[in-house]
Amino acid sequence: MKRYAFIDVHNTKSTASTLGFSIDAEKLYDYLKFKKWSCLEVFWYSGRIENVKHEKERDRIEKIGYKIRDKFTKFYKKTKKVEVECPKCKEKHIHIDVKKGLPKANCDVELTVDCLEIAGPETELLIFTGDGDFKYLVEKLLEKGSKVYIISTAKPDQCGEYRFSSRYDDLLKENKITFIEIDNLKYRLAKDTSIINSFREVDSL
Repeated sequence: MKRYAFIDVHNTKSTASTLGFSIDAEKLYDYLKFKKWSCLEVFWYSGRIENVKHEKERDRIEKIGYKIRDKFTKFYKKTKKVEVECPKCKEKHIHIDVKKGLPKANCDVELTVDCLEIAGPETELLIFTGDGDFKYLVEKLLEKGSKVYIISTAKPDQCGEYRFSSRYDDLLKENKITFIEIDNLKYRLAKDTSIINSFREVDSL
């Protein structure tokens, strides 16, 4: 059986954050490549920012062993017109509020293409994301004969929103895919294990 892992980095990091921990990239790679899954390749999909700090981090991720798929992040301005009243003359004016630095870097296409190229009988694909936009991809992977695991969380965040999309519900009910709760992997993957000493490692995953 050939196994591969595909990590939607932004989605996975933000999911872990809602659960109160940060993922250690080395621990994650070790878990997927050696300790548990024996993945042939582990793909890392992320936005890229062209500055010294982020380039050093990218080099570190590559040295760990990940196959990086990234694209440069673009920052878009977001403008909003707001009507304000002058406190002196009481006349109303239109003020344009500009928010800078809104990032945009989507690697969904890269993840999709890589999955489809690798999929086939006798392959297991571990996809780290809760994004429901990948459901159609998952259905195509199943048609190709792959076994698909989705790694995310079924727990709501502080606002009551769910990271794992309900679009996958029918596939789960029909046992076509396997869901792995990332919260159960805290002990294995967290940067600071001291904050999760009260959690028991789940070896059955």
